Parts: sequence; structure tokens; C-alpha cells
Amino acid sequence: MGIANESPAFVDMDGDGRLDILCGDKAKKQIVWLKSPGEAGRNRMEALPSQSENVPGTEQFSHGIGYGDVNKDGIKDVVIREGWFEGKQDNKAGNWIFHPPTREPCSHMQVLDVNGDGKNDGKCICS
Repeated sequence: MGIANESPAFVDMDGDGRLDILCGDKAKKQIVWLKSPGEAGRNRMEALPSQSENVPGTEQFSHGIGYGDVNKDGIKDVVIREGWFEGKQDNKAGNWIFHPPTREPCSHMQVLDVNGDGKNDGKCICS
């Protein structure tokens, strides 16, 4: 496995308090997350695919990747330059639904509450 993204995301995908790596796998062309080792002395990360193979956002040097609730359903989604993948309650379930973009392509994706109203506003930062 090789990381495809220029800027992988370091986020807690499974709620265990440890940062995991969210990225594209350039070999299988999948969006995956690498589960952080949970035990002392364990240094191998487990790759957990979010999608099937051959999906957008997995080419070598793909621009950034983001993680946050895009559609306001309370479940975090994966945002890429080419659109976004709708997350599932169980992040290990796989086959997340892809949605094409509703905006111009950009390079570093962020999903955040800009104005402090509790709703996510930003979905990308263009460069």
C-alpha cells in the first residue's frame, strides 16, 4: 500500500482517542483509513477500506482529503477534490456512497464550523 494523497488526514476515525490516517491507497485505488495501533509495543497499522476499488481521489499526488459531517446527518463523511463519500455509522462497513462535487475543485478539504453556530460551513479551502 502506498499513500496517494499529498496531504493525508490525521483524524480519530473510530473514537478511540488515537489519531488514525485517512488517505487514498494508490495500489488498490481505495479510500482507506489506517487504524492506529492500540497496544504498547504494537507498531503495525491496520488498513480499513471505506470504498470499493477504483474510486476518485486515489491517484498518486491526489490533492487533500477531509473528514467531517457534510450532509448534517450526524455521521462524518470523507471529502476529496472530486466530491465526497457519505459516511456510515460503522466506519468499518465499507462501500460508502460517492457524491459528485457541488463546487469548483480545490486542494485542501476541511469540514468545519466557521461562524460558531454549531453547523459545518466550510467544505474546502482553495489554493
